[in-house]
Amino acid sequence: MLALQNAMLTMKKIVVLVGSCCYLVCFGQVKRFSPLSVSIMGEAIQFSKLKVKLHPGIALETEFFYRRERTSLVFQTFKIFYYYHKTMNNCLGVSTSIGYRYLNRTGIYSDISFGIGGMYERLDQLTYKKNSNEGFKKVHMPDLMRLISSLAMNIGYEHTSVNKKSTNFFAGVELLGESPFNHDVLFLPHSFLKLGCGLPQRSPN
Repeated sequence: MLALQNAMLTMKKIVVLVGSCCYLVCFGQVKRFSPLSVSIMGEAIQFSKLKVKLHPGIALETEFFYRRERTSLVFQTFKIFYYYHKTMNNCLGVSTSIGYRYLNRTGIYSDISFGIGGMYERLDQLTYKKNSNEGFKKVHMPDLMRLISSLAMNIGYEHTSVNKKSTNFFAGVELLGESPFNHDVLFLPHSFLKLGCGLPQRSPN
């Protein structure tokens, strides 16, 4: 019964988190351009070593523009992402961010964004629990909810076809922190390398 109550509480937190992010994205964004992008990711706890094993992930993201000019724009994103860190955890997250993008006349652009959100984490690790026979048994650690903050930087290319449809390709790095991680580590940093493309959309220009 306690496990069911904890699961229901976790689901309520996820619903509130997703609803809050949707509100932040949709507020003031009526009839704005909203391109979709898909990216594959490689996650690691750190990139300080020369040889780092990347763990697979995927993200679906949409953008809304507050102000777009010929060479710059201010945008907000809403992202859903998932990654699997082998022997450690499965994570499903949602986040929203605010960013600035600079575009030159050739279509090449760079941007930076800051975000907040939440992450549902299912641990692959096992722990031991005392049983009625004065022994111990292996049990899975409980699922967790984390607060996250992020800093992302991308370089990309935006192509607009003759029929005014826009497609972009990008690569970038994202630094993400989850908190709290455990009793001893209040803040755990993650690094993501990502490569993605935007789905064709009609350009607002």
